[in-house]
Amino acid sequence: MEATKLATLCLAVNQFKLAVGSNPPLQLFQVFCFIAAHPGCLQADMERVTGMSESSCSRMIKWLGPIKADQSKGLCLVRIDPNPKYYKQNILSLTPKGEMLADLIIQHL
Repeated sequence: MEATKLATLCLAVNQFKLAVGSNPPLQLFQVFCFIAAHPGCLQADMERVTGMSESSCSRMIKWLGPIKADQSKGLCLVRIDPNPKYYKQNILSLTPKGEMLADLIIQHL
C-alpha cells in the first residue's frame, strides 16, 4: 500500500516538472505546494514550517512569481502582494495558472 502512495507522489512531482520545465530543485516544488495549501500565507510562515532559510524561500518565491532573482522571466504561478499591515512582508497566493497546476497535481494524488 505504501509503495502505491510513493508512486502516486512520484507522478505528482513529475507533473510539476513537466509544467515548469527542465529539472527544478525539490525546494521549488515544496514552496509551490506550501503556497497552494496555505493561500494568503506569509514567507515567514513558510520558513518556519519548512525549515528553509529566508534566502532560499525568497529565491524560490521569485522563481515561481513573475520575475526570477536574476531578472529573467519567472513561472507566473505565484502572486506576491504586499501585506497592508506590514510593508516588509508579502502575502503569497497562486495565480490562476498556479491554481490550474495545483489542481492537475492533486488529480495525481
